[in-house]
Amino acid sequence: PMLHRPSPGKQAVLKEKLTEMERCEKGALPGPQLMQDTYLLQFLLLLSGQLDAAGDAPANAVRTDPKVHEILSYINEHYTQQLKLETLAHQFGVSVSFLSHEFVRYTGRSVYDYVLHRRVQMAKAMITEAIPLGEVAYRCGFNDYSNFLRVFTKMAGMSPSAFRKRSKEAQKDPKRTD
Repeated sequence: PMLHRPSPGKQAVLKEKLTEMERCEKGALPGPQLMQDTYLLQFLLLLSGQLDAAGDAPANAVRTDPKVHEILSYINEHYTQQLKLETLAHQFGVSVSFLSHEFVRYTGRSVYDYVLHRRVQMAKAMITEAIPLGEVAYRCGFNDYSNFLRVFTKMAGMSPSAFRKRSKEAQKDPKRTD
């Protein structure tokens, strides 16, 4: 399999379209469904243009090893559990060095960073529910709240309690964008 990685400039444009779709979904923009459909169409057209321009074997395409794809699938199913690089490498019959390098090449993140990112994404979804933050941390795979607080704040740009407060405010007043 091949993975096409657009240039940083194209990545920024694609990310902007996804961000706008997300803002529409949260009701932060007027006419949310029509706007969301418009941004989705723009995103798909940009992506299609990227793939058409890429041809059969683009210079910035990444050949993916089936083993890395298998490991990524495993991580996606078990990221709330304790995962160690050495254990994953041994479990899938690859070296730690191979796993580290190929995983970064495939995902753009280290295994550790990828797991943390997935946990924080899960936490963001759970925080909007009426679940105590300590329980959210535990369910997302963080063994202690202070580690969860530090990682969440770094990745989300605000504390879990501030994120919860902002989410509640956005639900009450969907036109608010600050």
